[in-house]
Amino acid sequence: MILTTKLFPPPAPALRVSRAALLLNLGNRSLRPLTLLSAPAGFGKSTFLVEWIDSLRSAGFYDCAWLSLDALDNTPGRFWSYFLETWLSALAPECHPPENDLLSLHRLLQAADEQISANFVPLLINVVAAVSRPVLLVLDDYHSIGDPEIHAALSFLVERLPVNLRLAIATRFDPPLPVSRLRVRELIHEVRAVDLRFSIEEMASLLDKTFNRPAAENEISILSERTEGWAAGVKMALLALQQNPAAKTTFLQSINGRNSYILDYLSDEVLNNLPPDTLSFLIKTSILDRFNEELAAIVVYADRSFNAQSREIIRQIEQANLFLIPLDQERRWFRYHHLFADLLRMRLLQEKPDLLTHLHQRAEFWFEEHGLPEEAMQHAVLAKDWAFAAFIVEKYAGDYFENGQLAVVLNWVEILPAEMLRGRPMLCIQILWALAHSGKTHRMQPILQQAHTALALWRRQKQGQNTGEPVLLDQNQVLAGQSQPALTHLLAFLHNNPQLQARELAWLHWLAGYASRGCGDLPQAVFYLSEALNIDRSNAFQLEDHAVDLGVVLHLSGRLEQAVWVFEEALANALATGRRDKGSLARPEAYLAALYLDLNRVEDARLHADKAIDYLRWWPGCNHISTAHAVSARLFLAAGAVDLAETEIKIAAAEQHKGQVTPFVTTLIETQQVALWLVRDDWSSLTVWLKRHQTQYTTGLELNNLSEYDETRLIWISRVLIQLAQRDGESGLLSTAQQLLLPAAASAEKNGRQHAAIEIYLLLAHINHRLNPVDLDSPDVWLWLKRSLAAGLPNGYRRLYLEESGWLAPLLRERLQKQPDDLSAAGLDSSLIYELLLLSAPGSSATPSPAGGLVEDLTARERDVLTLLAGGLSNREMAVKLVLSEGTVKTHVHNLINKLGASSRTAALARARELGLV
Repeated sequence: MILTTKLFPPPAPALRVSRAALLLNLGNRSLRPLTLLSAPAGFGKSTFLVEWIDSLRSAGFYDCAWLSLDALDNTPGRFWSYFLETWLSALAPECHPPENDLLSLHRLLQAADEQISANFVPLLINVVAAVSRPVLLVLDDYHSIGDPEIHAALSFLVERLPVNLRLAIATRFDPPLPVSRLRVRELIHEVRAVDLRFSIEEMASLLDKTFNRPAAENEISILSERTEGWAAGVKMALLALQQNPAAKTTFLQSINGRNSYILDYLSDEVLNNLPPDTLSFLIKTSILDRFNEELAAIVVYADRSFNAQSREIIRQIEQANLFLIPLDQERRWFRYHHLFADLLRMRLLQEKPDLLTHLHQRAEFWFEEHGLPEEAMQHAVLAKDWAFAAFIVEKYAGDYFENGQLAVVLNWVEILPAEMLRGRPMLCIQILWALAHSGKTHRMQPILQQAHTALALWRRQKQGQNTGEPVLLDQNQVLAGQSQPALTHLLAFLHNNPQLQARELAWLHWLAGYASRGCGDLPQAVFYLSEALNIDRSNAFQLEDHAVDLGVVLHLSGRLEQAVWVFEEALANALATGRRDKGSLARPEAYLAALYLDLNRVEDARLHADKAIDYLRWWPGCNHISTAHAVSARLFLAAGAVDLAETEIKIAAAEQHKGQVTPFVTTLIETQQVALWLVRDDWSSLTVWLKRHQTQYTTGLELNNLSEYDETRLIWISRVLIQLAQRDGESGLLSTAQQLLLPAAASAEKNGRQHAAIEIYLLLAHINHRLNPVDLDSPDVWLWLKRSLAAGLPNGYRRLYLEESGWLAPLLRERLQKQPDDLSAAGLDSSLIYELLLLSAPGSSATPSPAGGLVEDLTARERDVLTLLAGGLSNREMAVKLVLSEGTVKTHVHNLINKLGASSRTAALARARELGLV
């Protein structure tokens, strides 16, 4: 999540002096690619940069952007994410680069660190170069960055910066950039400590402003000599002098600007001269990264009735310039300058260490009470209040799951000590969900054991009331592929406990559906998953997993249009909440992309695949990441972008090895890897893979009892054998493939996996055609081909046939010419065949068939949209009426226009009236 407060420069201090000489030295118009401000802490780098960008803005030469870096930004993914958002923040919306370019950049940010460094920056350079408006981007506190990948990539960027982007870096020490080379090439302007030191004239101006009278010459000389122009030293000295102006000369003479502890000394002088209540307030509130008057009252006084007193002290601190920084325009939230806060915390540790825990506990309760669990957890950890931390996880983890914020929960799980699980069944449940969602199921077993003990105690306390035990016991079995024992237990529990709470009931039905799918019973899987989804709808639960798995099962059943509807509904409902950082939407977006590719809606598929990858930033689960990148790889392969497909496969495989992913995702990654090898004719890799798996399916495996994953692997073994036979002219390989596919077809038919059956029938037709290429009327070819087309075309399958059009299109044309009634007799609509042939032609698009009817039957949802379209409703009005997103309605309208063979909405309506559809 991007913290927007990092994208704003700190406000200019009230006690300041213009650095006119420095501004003149830098100039306003023609900046060098890099301006480096390198000096120790407190030399006024940030303050001067604020003044400089103000002058650039007022002159109208540059738009300016600011990024305050910290230690958390020390990874390439986070650093470049902030860099991109900072640059965009400086541009007016109309100047932003195209959405596709931004999606590509965001997609690259999901890769491994070295891939980001290698791939992201070159694309960023091209995207920036295409934007006309010049921007100066400031990287403040760059000394927080130590990652060599970031330094290397930034060096690459600096040496190739487009003319419309300039960088300014503020750092306490020189970063490992090629400064010498940049000097020789005149690509850098350096501002050092010697440049940032206050001049005699500038210190005189500061003294004048502080005491409202001209300073004596000796005072200026002493201050300059003792502080050596160090901005922080000068300002702290002046603050101390304001408290005791009578001792001015003595105090000035005691300053040693070369003393490494001067900051501590001067700060003590400032603090020691403050009223006791103000000092106490400062020290106690220093534990807070941000505070308002009520929170400060709770922490300082343990009583919110002191709000007025808290408000007054905050006002006094602001007036005294005690390093207080407002965080909003209303001046409700504040923080201390980092250096000042560090000093205050040191003072707290030195003087009142026993108070520290109590202060953090006061803060944790306030943040939790105000619905800010992340900050509450932060203070619970600092207080080592593990009981309260466990309470936060128990209470809020479910909300974060529903809101797609798995990353937050995983961070909490890593923080909690293991002993906190004892006697806490709900905490065990939440941690188990987090581990399961992130693919870390190998870590679940010890927590399951803890859960058993906690649940047994809980049942005794609740006198035998039902618990979530089946969910805990069975989920690991289901995800690990041990479906039958889990299903037996789940169904018995559901039968014996009809009065479960709605949320638990929904999860149990989901698990039963998932287990039914694992047992090969797709109709039963559809039933239980539909029940889970109905419970979600009735209770307004936002649990995308239930919809996703129903959609996947419908896809496996060959019901593409129904699967699309389920995914679209799930996405529309989730986005209706207004959230755009809901990481759990990565899975439905990825699967919807796969469906759209099957339907040959390639542009829609790419759009949803990119959205899936974008959502991953909030959901670092192995299954989600692997799925999104594997689907993206499939789309790149379909588009002929082989190198991009390989990159996506590598990312998916790397995530697969980080944790336990489902067999479905494992198979998805494996098949895309094989598809890549086939495209590249990588027979070395293919031969190794083929030998390993072909042996498995010819030495003892029961081919009449195959899983969906076995069927998928047999399909790809057969595809490899077909291409190998074509390469080597070995017809025996075709017969081997045929022997593998026949039992796979029987298995798919038996278990209702129509998606696999459609492809298997087509491959059997292809094999028979290759075995007897002369006889175009071979009954063996047409037996399998008609079965595939009859099941596939009416359900929307297009891409599968288009990818086989090289041999398929001539056969279909021949049959339509010689025996047009044969296809109709087999239950095939000839208009669908004509459409397929038209799509197979290079550069063609869907148009009406010669028969003058529809290119393709309208779906139920498209008929709903057509009715509303005829009523004159806009896309937005139809979206509200049908409870869909406006984008989904737009897609339906686009499909209607294509299916009706029209060029516009008006023409589509006219055509629909001719056909009696409205």
